[in-house]
Amino acid sequence: MVKAELFYNPYLLETEVRFNGNPPRINSLVEKYQKEKLQTWVNKIPSIFYDEMNGYNFELDFTGTEMDFEELKKSFLQAGVGKDLVQLFHKGNLDSRQEKSHSIDEFLQWLDDTPNRKFDLHSFRDRNKELFDSAYSFVVIGGLVNPDSIFADIDISVENVESVDELHKTDLHSTPVLFYIDRKTTSTLQYNLLELLKRDDITQDQLFFMISPTLGEKAERDIRDLGVKKPQVVTSVDDPLIFRYFELFPISEYIYDSINVFRTQADELGAILEEENKQSEITNRDIHEKIKELDGILTNLKIANDHFFNRENLDLPLDLIRAKSYLIDNINQWKIKKTKIADVAEARSLAYEFESEVFRFFDDFKHSVNQFYFMQCATLLTLCDEWYKSAQIKEDYNVKEIVASELTEHSVHRIADELLNIKEEQYVIPKNDFFGKLFKASEESPQEPVLETIYYYENWRSHAASVVGPVADDMINEAYYNLQKYFSELSDCYMEQIAVLLQEVTEEKELVSSQLTEDEKLLQADNDWHTTFCDKLQDIARS
Repeated sequence: MVKAELFYNPYLLETEVRFNGNPPRINSLVEKYQKEKLQTWVNKIPSIFYDEMNGYNFELDFTGTEMDFEELKKSFLQAGVGKDLVQLFHKGNLDSRQEKSHSIDEFLQWLDDTPNRKFDLHSFRDRNKELFDSAYSFVVIGGLVNPDSIFADIDISVENVESVDELHKTDLHSTPVLFYIDRKTTSTLQYNLLELLKRDDITQDQLFFMISPTLGEKAERDIRDLGVKKPQVVTSVDDPLIFRYFELFPISEYIYDSINVFRTQADELGAILEEENKQSEITNRDIHEKIKELDGILTNLKIANDHFFNRENLDLPLDLIRAKSYLIDNINQWKIKKTKIADVAEARSLAYEFESEVFRFFDDFKHSVNQFYFMQCATLLTLCDEWYKSAQIKEDYNVKEIVASELTEHSVHRIADELLNIKEEQYVIPKNDFFGKLFKASEESPQEPVLETIYYYENWRSHAASVVGPVADDMINEAYYNLQKYFSELSDCYMEQIAVLLQEVTEEKELVSSQLTEDEKLLQADNDWHTTFCDKLQDIARS
């Protein structure tokens, strides 16, 4: 099956698309959205990918957050494209918006706890007070909402207003707006809604409607008539639809803006340190060259560690799926040119023959699965070793203690007796053969009905497939689970070794740095602080 890949990082507004390993064609519609939120074009993705792939029947690997993956799956369902046409896989996972927000809080706390002489934290926080210290805005029209009654994990500032005229000078970009509609507010709904829809900083995605039950469906029809294509009707102020909007828009924008602010600071400080390092390297050149060498080793170790930490999820291997398909095909092809068996003795002989064939087919399947499983384990071990060696580490590292688990023994129970019970029986009048009819007596006495037993090959084949299929699935699922477990254990083991090496190289660097003058030690401390700053920022942006 052909494959498309979609990588989306909402925290950097980065989108990368590949079709069968290749970038989109020149002037592809994809280019238009590569710096946009996924939500601005997610509903167009099925048709765009259909055009790029010359039809459906492809796999789509997605790397991004769980929430964005759910948005992507929903877009295909709404387009009427099922799993039989496009198979979606969450190949690589990014941290959720809540996790990222928490990481930013931790980063700000680290800045408080770890001051640096070249970083004016007070000035930085003062310049970005609006970004880091302001609550997310939430506008309620026609109702009265207490912010404490909304979402516990989100700091929200509620604006309760009666008329949109109060919002004339308020920036509503990415601010959710909730209309509370009851008999009292229906008279102002038309004016308030139409005025909002005229604004450039309002989209229909950010409008929500909480309708009193006494108004029924009429209120929703009125909202459509006023120009809202798909009214987002909610039942409470903490409705999941509103929470979803907070995550996809204001919270995502907060993370994006925070990362950009931090990056600006990292670049400015980096430029200052680069100039000072040039002056410092004139003296104690040997020491600085050694420190630079150790810094390079630390960088390579961190990159290698990132390979393991940010590894993609394993797909269910197609070889396992093909092995099962081949198994079921063999069963369904047995005696495919035959229709039925009318002789009981012959049926018994054929039932045991088919049972033996099913056992043989399943043994071949088990051999294929086991062979592929251990080949894949070897491939994963090689991949981990390559990631580790990419750090240019001289010493080899053997992970002999991590051994791939043997697959348990799977077997199919005997089915011959079950096959013999799959039959059709009825009493019929015996039929004379051709010569019997030719020479029969002129007067024939009435014949007694006899029991006729028919065994249909197709029914036998279907039963065998229904017995074997679930056992094959169990073996495939076990192999897939064990591969994931083996990959995870290997990665953990290599990361533990990398952590040991990081500690050793860091200690060596500290020992070398101790030979510097006091001023140079301070500069080296600034360099180390800046490196940690950049590492933490990289984790927020990419993990």
